[in-house]
Amino acid sequence: YGNNSHGTCVAGAIAADRGDGGVVGVAPDVSLHITSMYNHTGFTDMWNHFALAADDASTAVAQNNSWGYPTLPTDVFESGKESSGRTYAQHMAAVSLGSLDTTTVEQYITALNNFQSHGVIVFANGNDETQSNTSFTSALPRYFSQLSEAWITVANVDVTESGGTKSYTNKGNPCGVAGPFCMAADGWRITLPSVVVGGTSYHSNTYGTSFSAPTVSGAVAILSDHFPNQTPEQWTNRLFASANNNIGFTQVGTISYGNGVEHGYSSEAGHGMLDLWAALQPIVTTSYASSIYAGAANLDSSNRYQLSKSALQTSSSFGDGIKLNLKTLDNYFFDALGGGFKYDMSNHLSTVAETAKTIDMDKELNLLNDPIKDKFGVERKISFDGSATDSLDKYNSQRFITTVDGAAPAIQSFFDFGSTTLSSYIDYNMPYLAIKEGGVGLTYAQNIGDTRFLFSFNTPVEVGAGEQTKGKQTVNVMSSDTMLTPTTHLGFMAGNAVEKDQFLGLQGTEAFNLNNSESNTSFIGVKSGHMIDNNLKINAMAKSGRSTMDRKGDGLITGASNVVSSSYALSLEKANIFSNDNLAISITQPNRVEQGQLNVITSNLPDSDGNITYNNHNLSIAPSGRQKDLAVSYSNIVNSNVTISAKLVATKEHNHVKSAKDVYSGFLGFKSGNVKIGTSVGSHREGFDAQFIYSKKF
Repeated sequence: YGNNSHGTCVAGAIAADRGDGGVVGVAPDVSLHITSMYNHTGFTDMWNHFALAADDASTAVAQNNSWGYPTLPTDVFESGKESSGRTYAQHMAAVSLGSLDTTTVEQYITALNNFQSHGVIVFANGNDETQSNTSFTSALPRYFSQLSEAWITVANVDVTESGGTKSYTNKGNPCGVAGPFCMAADGWRITLPSVVVGGTSYHSNTYGTSFSAPTVSGAVAILSDHFPNQTPEQWTNRLFASANNNIGFTQVGTISYGNGVEHGYSSEAGHGMLDLWAALQPIVTTSYASSIYAGAANLDSSNRYQLSKSALQTSSSFGDGIKLNLKTLDNYFFDALGGGFKYDMSNHLSTVAETAKTIDMDKELNLLNDPIKDKFGVERKISFDGSATDSLDKYNSQRFITTVDGAAPAIQSFFDFGSTTLSSYIDYNMPYLAIKEGGVGLTYAQNIGDTRFLFSFNTPVEVGAGEQTKGKQTVNVMSSDTMLTPTTHLGFMAGNAVEKDQFLGLQGTEAFNLNNSESNTSFIGVKSGHMIDNNLKINAMAKSGRSTMDRKGDGLITGASNVVSSSYALSLEKANIFSNDNLAISITQPNRVEQGQLNVITSNLPDSDGNITYNNHNLSIAPSGRQKDLAVSYSNIVNSNVTISAKLVATKEHNHVKSAKDVYSGFLGFKSGNVKIGTSVGSHREGFDAQFIYSKKF
């Protein structure tokens, strides 16, 4: 009420900062537009004054009204209107101005209606506990329907607690007929900044709907900051829908706010107690979960995706590259009331991490039975997995091979290095190429001199009435292997792989779905095996691929371009260092994305009509690290009964993550006759493993 303690307390409930003796308003950083309650000098009357004040506050997000006619509740006001035969505007002018001239009343109603285009009208309910209804000024939407979109009438409910149980007591006019657009806040015996006398600031412990109303007004200001794209009507609905109506009053009606959001109200406290925290959280229903939009033009579209079910699963080739770059993007998800919530997109991501190569105790103990001499030699692969038919011409220079559920023979041939003591610790996998399983395929092989050429075509096939698909890629590939000398082998591979609905092992659900996508990879590989002498063998292999992905339809991922990946493997084996022993060393890098962009969209906050726009991002997806695997093995056949073996396996920057801990594991084994003993340790686990095996043939 102008320049007195009441008005200062009202302003303090909204905007007091910490400098006011520790009292903090609901929205301490807001700006205030102050209007005197009683000083109408220069104005036609109070309604003309209030109308012009509303017009002047043209950017305000809330209009707080801590005044009213508590002793003139709606039931009295309405009965007087009916008995006099007046319109609501006429009766309002009569009881407030003593006149039937509605000019300024209508001016005031128009100003309030215009204000609702940018702000919420908040009105104190009144402090007369003896009444059965709200003050008529707090129920104006009941008489002027154009005011119903962004109006909140506020009751005063005192909240007390004893023994962990809360009690709620109405301390003023009940909401009554204003229940559908009414709520409550605790304005009973609260301390607020009051007056300044002689340079000294004073605080008052006060009460009334005059102070519960500004609590709600401050909440509106907070919502306008958190949901700047929404309308005053939407802020109002959010406060009503999130209010706590489980406070002991009987609900007499329910309001629906759309998308399954419904909220009951009582005659005493309307929609219940203000819960600002709840209003700032996503409001969801069984029919509308927190949702992402990824191409839809409007929030009304049914083409939305559940936040909790939207996930992106990457292969180890990407390492942490996608996660690091998604972390730089903010996207929005939306609740059932259209509220937008900014979030970190990297939380959608999980990585199908390859387990670090570590010692396999059982396998190592079995290897103690293998003669070292079986592991040496350079030769080309003759038999192919999955071969259904295999025909040779009479000159043995041409072959036609059909395969089922096996990789293309051209691929099998390239990846065959023969037996090696470290084969189980070398990773040849490439996400764009299946080297073990496939669909159905046809291969033509041609021998020209010392070179064998294989031309393979493989494609996925559905089996079991479409219940299962064998194979992932459609592959056209050529490989060649040349025996340059009886001890030197050279191999080459080139081709193209096409894959549907995933990309380099990348798989997504909901908003990250890769439906209707097609990835295309051109790849090349070279390998060489050379026996320097009868006891020394070197193998080397390198592969590289360039991939793109095109995608149609809605989704956060729209494509990928210029994605280059590579891998290599180098191994050396030396036999008979001391006689009947073997030393093997391998260094490998599993497939790693070296460069490339993933095309991603993020949504902006929609406009007030729910129209959504999007941003396009080209994310660099190279990971932070480069995994390198080292394996060293030594075995010695001491005599016909005794064999010893030692092995060390180490991984650095596991899964191409620079910060990943190094992984080490080691093995020591001993075989004597029917007895085998082995022990292994590793940095990936505590303690050690040990096995003792005794076998006896009968």
